[in-house]
Amino acid sequence: MPQIYEPAPLDAATQQTTQQVVYMGSILTLPSLFLALSGLLRYEIAYYIALGCCLMAAVILGYVGWRWAGQVRLIELTDTHLIVRRRIWRALSVPLAHINAVAVTPNAIDIVASRWRTGAGVFGYVGTFTSPRYGRMYGLASDRERLVAISRSAALLLMLSPADPLQFVDGVRAVVPPPTPDRK
Repeated sequence: MPQIYEPAPLDAATQQTTQQVVYMGSILTLPSLFLALSGLLRYEIAYYIALGCCLMAAVILGYVGWRWAGQVRLIELTDTHLIVRRRIWRALSVPLAHINAVAVTPNAIDIVASRWRTGAGVFGYVGTFTSPRYGRMYGLASDRERLVAISRSAALLLMLSPADPLQFVDGVRAVVPPPTPDRK
């Protein structure tokens, strides 16, 4: 029977960033609304300004929707795999045999976004990050205060943020096979 862990809710910084981006996308629709209601859309320049504002708002709100689709929905621990299920994106499945260590990492709040990340702050910290302490890592976290680091063989360090980090770490340690001499 799989063990199910809830992800931590968004931290204050992530909530604020998400709200600001959504607000900016919503504000960009106001010039179009004003131009439409004032009757100025009959003029060519007003039409293109309204179209440009709507396109920028659509891009921003599309980005927000994309980030929402990648948000962690639940973390599942089976007999053979650690599965991170997301809202719409494909689930991340890590075989337990590839997990070397798991620990709560309260000092990983110094993460900096790397070049190929999918974003930091809108609906969580998702993507590849670097840390002076831990090096390169892949984050699927929503709260920097509840980070759990999972060391995987031949893969980047995985950072998750379950609602109860200590219970999650104990659960993973209970099912992860002990290291063998050939596994480091």
